Amino acid sequence: MPETRKKIYLILSALLLSILMAKSFFYFINNQNNDNAINQKTSEVRIKETKTHSSQNQNRKPIQSNDKAAVVKEKNSQWFEYLKEMIFDKKPIEAPQISTKPSPDPGFSFVVIGDSESYNEPTGYNEELPNVLKVASSYNSDFAVFTGDIITTAVNHIKNKSRIMGLKKLIDGYFQKYYLVLAKHDLEGGPICVDYWHEIFWNKKFKPGEEKILYHSFDHKNTHFTILATTYPEKYKYSLDKKQLDWLENDLAQTHKNNKIVFMHVPPVTFFEESAEDCHDLSCEKEVQSRLLGIFQKYNVDLVISGHEHSFEHQAKNGIHYIISGNTGNSARYEDQKDSDVFSLVQIKDQSIKVQAIKVTGQVVKTIWVKKP
Repeated sequence: MPETRKKIYLILSALLLSILMAKSFFYFINNQNNDNAINQKTSEVRIKETKTHSSQNQNRKPIQSNDKAAVVKEKNSQWFEYLKEMIFDKKPIEAPQISTKPSPDPGFSFVVIGDSESYNEPTGYNEELPNVLKVASSYNSDFAVFTGDIITTAVNHIKNKSRIMGLKKLIDGYFQKYYLVLAKHDLEGGPICVDYWHEIFWNKKFKPGEEKILYHSFDHKNTHFTILATTYPEKYKYSLDKKQLDWLENDLAQTHKNNKIVFMHVPPVTFFEESAEDCHDLSCEKEVQSRLLGIFQKYNVDLVISGHEHSFEHQAKNGIHYIISGNTGNSARYEDQKDSDVFSLVQIKDQSIKVQAIKVTGQVVKTIWVKKP
């Protein structure tokens, strides 16, 4: 970089020298002509002068036509010597000092929207969803994440496709960037729904025999995000197969981001005893649950966000924070749950992570520091 700056200074200096020399040349010519004209007029005046003044004029210093040009020439000579020292004598050039201090990290945020599925609405989603999207989008976050059971697809194929198209149009009206965790109700219309979701949302068409994988990961600034699939291909069994667990371990092992966040529809830990008894979380998949939680601990996952339970919940276990993202229009699943529409706002700056549970009224009902600044 310093060599590049030096070359730029040398080029500019050479251009400046050329301009000055050209300007001096024209200035000299112009002054020479002007002084000749002055001298000619002066001679005419001298002829006309009377002899009585001749004695006074004998001591007058004649006009030197080259005086002005000499001054310019001297100045140009000084410039030339200065530039010669820089160009030919390689005199060090004082380059402007540029601050290398990094600018402060402004951080980023994203919103997380939970279950909104409905069997009663022709759209397949609850009528509260548009309002939740409107309020959540007002926070101008970098992106949104939907934690599954966004709509129901338990109808015929034509209506299922129409519902998915309608949902995309709705979400596109509020968010330019978003990610989907597909769950049981999103896929209960069968494997053809996997094709519909990919074709409509991501313009992806599977080739014959191509494996349809619903888990993936992505990076955003200083954070690594992983999306898991807990209800596909076995749509009525909440689990993850060995292939997905192997992929997850490899995915987390390769990232070097400061923060690690995982999304999955079914909670990997128990929030309600009734859910554990009814196999509504991963409690009935002891081997899968044990390996999954072990991977989270091994690779220092900071936060796991789920849906499924129709509420906002939080617990910390072995240094990892587990959150249920909220609810959109569904009634409470259990008696001790509060029936309200809530979404999550996650704010990340450097290595700090803050989660807020926000009602559609804008009221913050809970704040959780996953990692403090």
